[in-house]
This record gives sequence, structure tokens and C-alpha cells, in this order.
Amino acid sequence: MRSPGRSAPVAMRSLIRLTTSSTRSRGAMRRSPIDDVSGFLFASIRLPPPLSAARPPPGGGDPLRKFPVTILFACQIDRLQDNPSYYAWNGAIHMDLVVRRDIIQRDDLHVIAGRAGDPPLTRISVVSVVENPFAGQQVDDLSPLVDGSVGLAHHMVEIATGLCRGLDIQSYGKAGLVGLAGEQEHANALLTTAFANPLRDMIGDPVAWISSVTKVAPAGTLIDVPVNNIHDIYVRSHYDAVSLCFPGTPMPDEIAVIFCMLTRGRIGARVGGLTHEEARSRRKAASA
Repeated sequence: MRSPGRSAPVAMRSLIRLTTSSTRSRGAMRRSPIDDVSGFLFASIRLPPPLSAARPPPGGGDPLRKFPVTILFACQIDRLQDNPSYYAWNGAIHMDLVVRRDIIQRDDLHVIAGRAGDPPLTRISVVSVVENPFAGQQVDDLSPLVDGSVGLAHHMVEIATGLCRGLDIQSYGKAGLVGLAGEQEHANALLTTAFANPLRDMIGDPVAWISSVTKVAPAGTLIDVPVNNIHDIYVRSHYDAVSLCFPGTPMPDEIAVIFCMLTRGRIGARVGGLTHEEARSRRKAASA
């Protein structure tokens, strides 16, 4: 028998059930905003009896067994995440990046240091400025950004395809400018292989890794995007950079994602080494 002055144990049983507005169609779950997710918390609690009643029942035994008090309550969870970029999809968290603006720049360089380029050096830059869903937050798991970068890459491919039509792309590079409320790592998460592969496919399955640079900066900051040859990083004539500046972006809660493509090496390059044509021939021979 327990002493009336001691608190009796509380037995609790809880069940959390989450339901979404997603429906299955032909075996696949349609995507729905996680803001539509509703949750219900059910709890059944047995409370101890009042101290005045906490006396052994006739024949002895536990007072709780004789005087159970059960409370059933329910509460609805209206929202799991305030950010509308999150979605419930096949039981996992998926992120759709919100594109605020696209910037396109083409630079045709015909003469440099008195040397004419034949053909000219064309530099094409495609920039998508997205909302940073992690701005002002400390988030350890950046995999939602990596996953979301795939859709962003396809968006940029749609823009770049028309710009590159008829051009022989020989070099490329990527970069990210993060607004002051974000971290440099947020841009790095958007520039992994998951982002790069759709752009590689658009160009024609190049094999060389893509030079990259990221930094945190206020709107209007100049960034130099490094580029290298698409077939072999050791083609010296194609080491170059594209200087870009965007007035008004990135805002503190934005990330400017940049992809640059060039049609030839530097005009007047003459430091020797492997040429673009040799690197392309090696690539074809290796894939034959």
C-alpha cells in the first residue's frame, strides 16, 4: 500500500497520427503542400485520486485501480512548417525553390590587346535568384537544398538551351552569391553534382569537373566566376573567369545561382599544353 502523502504514478498512452490531403493516383502519391497536413494527438491519462480517497479499498489493493480518473483530449496540429517551400511527397520532405528573378548576360569579345578573335569569344551567363528557405536559421541538414537544386537546374536549362543554340560550348563554370542572412554553405548545397548533371546533359555529356566559387555578400557585389574546359581540366588555354555584378541582388534572404558557358579559350592564349581539340579527341576515343 502506498502512503497517502506520496504521489501515485500516472499512466499515459499517446498516439500521434498525421494525415495529408495527398491522394494516390495510379499508384503514385500526388504532391501537396505540407501546410495542408493535419495532425491529431490523442492521450489517455489516468490521474491519481484525491488524497482523501487515497485509502485502501476493502480487501486491500491499489487505490488507482479502485478510483481511476481518465481524461481524453485531442488537439489539431494546423502546420508543421511555416515555409511554403516544404512539401509532403511520398512520405519524405521535398523542397521546391522559389525563383524570384532570372538574369541573362551575353558578352561577345572580338578583340583583346590588339589581337582579333576568330571566332570571337562568347560568354553566356544564366543567373537564377531564389529565396533562401534557411535564411536566418541554423540548419544542419542541407539535403533539401541539394534535392531542390535539381529542379532549379532544369529551370536554368530551359533558359540556356535557346541561348546556346548554334554555339560550340567549350568551357563552363558555376557560382553562388548568398545574401547576408544566409551562409556560404547554402550556395554550396545548390551547386553539387545533382545541380550540375542536367546542365552537363544539355551541353553534351562533358566529363571535366566544373570550377566553382561561392561567397556571402550584399546586393551588387562583384563576383568572378572561374571556368575551365568541358573535356579536360588541364587545357590551359581555357582557364578564364567571367565577372558579374547584379544591382539589387542578392537580398539578405536570397541566393543568386550562376552558370557560365564560353565558346572558346582566351584570345591570344599561348602558354602551350593540351588543346581543346586534343581533349575532345581523347574523350571520343575513350567512349568509343
